[in-house]
Amino acid sequence: MVNEQTVRGDWNQIKGEMRNQWGQLTDDELDQARGNVEKLIGIIQRKTGEAREAIEQKLSQWIDEESLRQAMETARQRTAAAVEAVTHQAEQIGEKVREGVETVSDQARAGYIQLERGVRRRPMQSVATSFGIGVVVGVITGLLLRR
Repeated sequence: MVNEQTVRGDWNQIKGEMRNQWGQLTDDELDQARGNVEKLIGIIQRKTGEAREAIEQKLSQWIDEESLRQAMETARQRTAAAVEAVTHQAEQIGEKVREGVETVSDQARAGYIQLERGVRRRPMQSVATSFGIGVVVGVITGLLLRR
């Protein structure tokens, strides 16, 4: 059985389908029935001589197709909204990563400048410290390689 509420909701689409299927129906006749399934079926039966079951089957088919179109459109809209949200999030994350890289780069640059100034102020101490660190690393490496 065809649902009257669904017929009313999809009336414009169904009306166009009915005009294509049963060309002898007039706009006035269709407007008289506007969503009233019993009246609509009666008008179509009188004008075309088709069986009630065949008319109901055709109406159900059109309603199912329209429901599917609406579901697909809803899914398309939701997918587009989700893609837009994900894209926005990805852009925000990318911006935060760029800011983090810039911060680390700035800190490394500042550390290098500070180290360079220290070496210029105390070159002998810097060479001695570097030599000492090299010796310690060499001894540790040698001990590790013996094992």
